[in-house]
Amino acid sequence: MTRNVTWELSLNHECVGWVERQRYPSAEVDGYRRCSTHPTSVIATTRPSRFFRNFSSLIFTVAIALMLASNIAFAAPGDSRKPNIQPLTAAEAKALIAQQPTKPRIIAAWSLDCSYCKRNVKQLAIEAKKRHSFELVLIAVDPIEEAATLSKLQAQLGAQSFKSYASNEPMLERFRYAIDSTWGGEMPRTLFIGADGARYATSGLINSEVLGKWLAGGK
Repeated sequence: MTRNVTWELSLNHECVGWVERQRYPSAEVDGYRRCSTHPTSVIATTRPSRFFRNFSSLIFTVAIALMLASNIAFAAPGDSRKPNIQPLTAAEAKALIAQQPTKPRIIAAWSLDCSYCKRNVKQLAIEAKKRHSFELVLIAVDPIEEAATLSKLQAQLGAQSFKSYASNEPMLERFRYAIDSTWGGEMPRTLFIGADGARYATSGLINSEVLGKWLAGGK
């Protein structure tokens, strides 16, 4: 007698997993079924009803649909894992720097391959959350194609909630010059733009003392 062996998904109380079915087409009967999680146990010796087969297929379809829906939800707008880095050209960077803010603004230029930059961004994020007296803007000199990596790192540094940009400028030197014409490329680079028009720029780590002096109006 011809025998066919197939595997089917089981969701009943006896087995949640894949079930081996031995079928004899000529007699249109099933021999036995074994559960993949309990292979030594015979869990059925009769052919399941059409209702059960249709119901199981429906459950399986619904489960797949729910999985797909959850994946879509994870990528929905507003999700913290979605990159929030905006592209910035040299012209746009120059315009941003030229703006006169209503309250002090700190612009931190940084890069993925700069270890001190990470420490600087983390420290500035801490100060911004603690003081609430200045606006923090992050500008990565990395290309905008690195947005996902930048966003993930900012989250690790506790800086994911701040306005953030990455270079959309083919020439890195032009992008740096637009941010600060006196900048030689050393990083991290931090710019202070006061509400009174005062402007400072420095390279290296910014600590709480230096930031306090800037906010107090002293260089």
